[in-house]
Amino acid sequence: MTPRDRATRLLERSKQWLRAEVRRRPVIHRVAKEALVGIKLARQRIQQRGREPLHGWGEQVRSYRIPFTGADASALRLALQEHSLQIAEGRHTIYVPPQPGREAVLGGELLAAFPPEVGIKLLKNFAHPSRARYHFETSSVAEAALIGPIGNQVFATAALYAYGLGPRPYDLVHLIGAGGADITAVVCEHVVGRKPSPAEYDDFIGQLRALEQRGLFGFANPSRYDCYDFYPPDCNSNLLISDAGPRYVDPQAFLFEEQKVIHDVLAQREEVLHFGDVLTVVHSGQRFLYQEIPGASASARRGTGERWRAIEAMLARNRVQLDRRVVFDVCCNSGMMMYGSLARGAHWAFGWDLPAVAEAADRVLPLLGSGRSSVFGRQLGLDTDLRADLPEWAAQWSRAHGAVCLFLAAWHHIDFPPGVGELPWTELIYEGQENEPAEITQKNLATMAERWRARELERIVIRDGLCGPRPLALLRRAHDH
Repeated sequence: MTPRDRATRLLERSKQWLRAEVRRRPVIHRVAKEALVGIKLARQRIQQRGREPLHGWGEQVRSYRIPFTGADASALRLALQEHSLQIAEGRHTIYVPPQPGREAVLGGELLAAFPPEVGIKLLKNFAHPSRARYHFETSSVAEAALIGPIGNQVFATAALYAYGLGPRPYDLVHLIGAGGADITAVVCEHVVGRKPSPAEYDDFIGQLRALEQRGLFGFANPSRYDCYDFYPPDCNSNLLISDAGPRYVDPQAFLFEEQKVIHDVLAQREEVLHFGDVLTVVHSGQRFLYQEIPGASASARRGTGERWRAIEAMLARNRVQLDRRVVFDVCCNSGMMMYGSLARGAHWAFGWDLPAVAEAADRVLPLLGSGRSSVFGRQLGLDTDLRADLPEWAAQWSRAHGAVCLFLAAWHHIDFPPGVGELPWTELIYEGQENEPAEITQKNLATMAERWRARELERIVIRDGLCGPRPLALLRRAHDH
């Protein structure tokens, strides 16, 4: 052992002894914890001064009325137990896994809006999401302030999912009880798994340490890994091993660096999401993203904001609403038009692209707050059955509330598949190739009218990003389709 190794081991033992001594003295432990977390809080506030969060968690929250009549977490627990519902209760939340009978307490309106297999995590700290805090009972005011709004914890969940270490978040919602209670809930992927083996536990902790060492996250708790939420063998029941790998289900300790995470997740997938051309004026000859992505430092060929504003304006001129409707995006790339749709009130967005591209979009969208999305990896062509990918709950929602299909810069890759026409949409946005001749656009509109029975409402030419002119058209399907 080298002198440096001996010094490192001695330092680590000294830290462990000091932590143990501090814990034996509750008053000193409390003061030390507040001081350490207070320093982190001050540093975070300085770093974030003047900077708005990139993620949209908590910005546009949907409300659902539920039958629950109580006023606090104790009454909620009792109501769930009275209906023989299985729950998993922690210090700060009550988790309700998928099971028959949830509507007795959570209502049919909420459950109809999401896949039936989702889990629902209810904050015990009753409040509207704009005021909600994750911690219910805490001895550290500074730690609770450092963790911040509930949207930060949902972003932490999205970051863990992006790195293959946590469940996927779908939505942050406001539940209004029949007795007037305001409840914040996180709708998320339900994890079915087992306890980890010692080797699997070590591998998970190793992956966390690797992310931490790269500066992607820090801890809200000063003890970091030396707390029961990270103790072997299963991190206080927070770590499960699913068929897809390790899943850590409690995000409260993590402070992910938003900009760094988005940049890192995109960098890992740059070969998938980058445009094929190489221009010397863009990052000294490197390739660049096809779609501009919020938080990404890389240049992009398509201007997401400009493109979406043109689509939104066309929809508005023709009195087509997105609120509560489903959006289909065929050849979705990184999903930025899905992101725009959800930010403007769409209930859910479904996208299709090549498998590697779809995987990238699926990881990126929750980081931006667009959790109400599903992306399917398919080798798209004339024989692709898109309708088979659409779950029954979404088909029912589409029939009840309507749907819009985005068919953007797609036809020259996949032609005009019958599968697009089999999706339950009413309106479709068509975008053609760059510099597409007018006669080609007219021929394509005629093809869509014949195959999908959709008539043209409006046609314009748009320019965005680094692209030349492209046709953009809005079509509406016959009501008897």
